[in-house]
Amino acid sequence: MTKALILIGLATGGFMFGPQFLSGTSNSCHALEQARLSDPDVELEDWQRGLGQLFSGVAKGGIARQAMSEQYPNMPPAVMCAVGYWTNGLN
Repeated sequence: MTKALILIGLATGGFMFGPQFLSGTSNSCHALEQARLSDPDVELEDWQRGLGQLFSGVAKGGIARQAMSEQYPNMPPAVMCAVGYWTNGLN
């Protein structure tokens, strides 16, 4: 029973804190922004990507938090951004 709880805790921690650890950011919403902006499959023009990088550095995850709150309105911000990172952030 204890081993199962430890494994569940490790999996949950990896899910929640993995995005910010892997991307070197301060929160999972900022990690989601960085992952989407650095993804070459996301169709953005150079000026859009540049503005995204600029505002992502200033907002520190606010843009992704707002976008994900529309998609997952009943989840806490850290959870919804982690879900977005793992499902859409690394396509």
